[in-house]
Amino acid sequence: MSSFNPHRDTQELFDVISTWRDSCLLNNGSLLSSGNIWNKENVQQLVDFFVNSPDDSDLNFVEKLENQLAEASQDAKKLAAEILYVMLLCPSNTYAARKREVIKTIWDWSGESLDEAHPLLQDAVLDGVGSGGTGFNTNRWREFRFAILFLEALFKLDEQTRSDLLGDGWTFAKWLESIPECDSRQFRHMLLFMLFPDQFERIFGGTDRIEVVSAFTGEPKKQVSKFTALEIDKKLFEIREKESAKHGTQD
Repeated sequence: MSSFNPHRDTQELFDVISTWRDSCLLNNGSLLSSGNIWNKENVQQLVDFFVNSPDDSDLNFVEKLENQLAEASQDAKKLAAEILYVMLLCPSNTYAARKREVIKTIWDWSGESLDEAHPLLQDAVLDGVGSGGTGFNTNRWREFRFAILFLEALFKLDEQTRSDLLGDGWTFAKWLESIPECDSRQFRHMLLFMLFPDQFERIFGGTDRIEVVSAFTGEPKKQVSKFTALEIDKKLFEIREKESAKHGTQD
């Protein structure tokens, strides 16, 4: 299973994701508070103030985001912080302290302070499980935009459809193809791994995914690079199944 990690215990990560799926994606709750912030109305504010209002200045991502969300509601700002929280769970090439700082900074824009001692903000949860690559950080705004558009599409669905979708990895991955820039966003790979670790690999860089498929199948990298993200997922799944049988272990 892709959930196996020889370097750290991943159970805390999957516990958080299970809570996120059930409490937030299905029941509109919150990870870091007792509120109800994961909903269509707050996502729409992020679409209006961030997706539809790009900032081409020389400011960094957080500085731009603060300006863009200046007129957003308190709950929309909290939602932005929680989206970044989920986005930063996987990358191990960003220190937990920096993740905590960014999440707390954005949350505090709401006018309410976030306690750094919160159980979900501890290093054991935020350490990460695999490199996000430099592109994940330099394109943070693109990854954030993808996450917002994913949520916009998800919250347009009724609760039962959402539940069915989040219960089937391959169906969910196929549905994700409707989100702009799906194939080029690393958060797409992180999202699938976190929600469905028995089917999707802990490999977040596009180049790494291509190289693994090429190495195990013998197909030229140039050819593999033409595959869709979902086609590569299926190749990786087939490789894992074959290697698991060959070595007699799922680890």
